[in-house]
Amino acid sequence: MGIVGLAGAVAGLIVGEARGGKLARLGGLQLRWVAILVLGFLVQMGTPVVVRRSLLAGSWVGVSNVLAFGLYAVFAFANIGLPGLAWFFAGAGLNLVVIAANGGKMPVVVWAWVHFRPELLETLRAGLDPLHVLAGPSTHLAWLADYLVIPGIPSPVFSPGDLLIAIGAFLLLERGVRGVGLPGQKENGSAT
Repeated sequence: MGIVGLAGAVAGLIVGEARGGKLARLGGLQLRWVAILVLGFLVQMGTPVVVRRSLLAGSWVGVSNVLAFGLYAVFAFANIGLPGLAWFFAGAGLNLVVIAANGGKMPVVVWAWVHFRPELLETLRAGLDPLHVLAGPSTHLAWLADYLVIPGIPSPVFSPGDLLIAIGAFLLLERGVRGVGLPGQKENGSAT
């Protein structure tokens, strides 16, 4: 899910509140398997920390990266009827496929990192990033790699899958805060 997905979630909360929603309505989401989502996030964010401490190495790093997006996809599929989670599922699935096809690492396109994250380029070139690999001629599904940026602001480089996850998180939380599109809710957010 990463930074882009979290940004979509926060934006959804802010927009939902601005449109008259209430955070208390989030209880109406009736999410299933939230622990799977949390576990996926912990695996994804924890892998670099564990690698730096030499507790996880080699192919296990790739397995953890695939596992994280697999867990995201399972969570989204379990909740597919809720607003935005079809988008979230599609994004997690795209990321899962491209990461699995490239040995457990998300490929990143050099030009995007040179222009928007130059401080990390040497880490990538040295092969020291546990979650990413520089895209090249042997990269599989390069069109799903991290190459999207938001020009004019410092931002992470992200993939089409990340974008879909962010859209899904935005829709889920914006509509959840407003109580719109949830099972048992009318369009105005009141109970049926």
